[in-house]
This record gives sequence, C-alpha cells and structure tokens, in this order.
Amino acid sequence: MSPQKIANLQTRMDWYQKERWTWFKQSALFLLIVTLVTYGFYHLAINIAPTIGLHPDEEAKYIISILGLALFLFGNGTANPFPKKPT
Repeated sequence: MSPQKIANLQTRMDWYQKERWTWFKQSALFLLIVTLVTYGFYHLAINIAPTIGLHPDEEAKYIISILGLALFLFGNGTANPFPKKPT
C-alpha cells in the first residue's frame, strides 16, 4: 500500500469554503427552529396559561426567550462545530 498524496492548499481551501457554507446553512436552520419553538412556548406561557388559571409572573416574562437563546448558543456549538481552516 503506497502513501496517499496530501492535497494542495488550494484544494483544501476550496473544500473549506464549501464546509463553511454548509455550516452557515445548518446554523441558520438551527436558529430558525430554536426561534420558532421558543416563541411557541412564549405564546403558550403568555396567552394560554391565563385561560387555565395560571398567571405568569411579570418578572419571569422573558425567561423562555432567555432559555431559547441559551439553547441556541449551547446547542449550535456542540452539535455543529465550525470547520477548521487548513494551513
């Protein structure tokens, strides 16, 4: 078995550009999903909870949005790491 040649830098940079674009698309989709789910829960907490007798605390009004942002920041970094630039 003979050793494989290492691809030249230009080929690896082209691959890196494709991987970076794929990362951006996946991150944008992840952000969209997290945003929709977060605002869905927010809508439930603010509009539907009072109809069943629950009254959300005014100070905790934005806790669902904060949790959604934390989920996005943590989830995007762990599920979809940014590709490394070739040198």
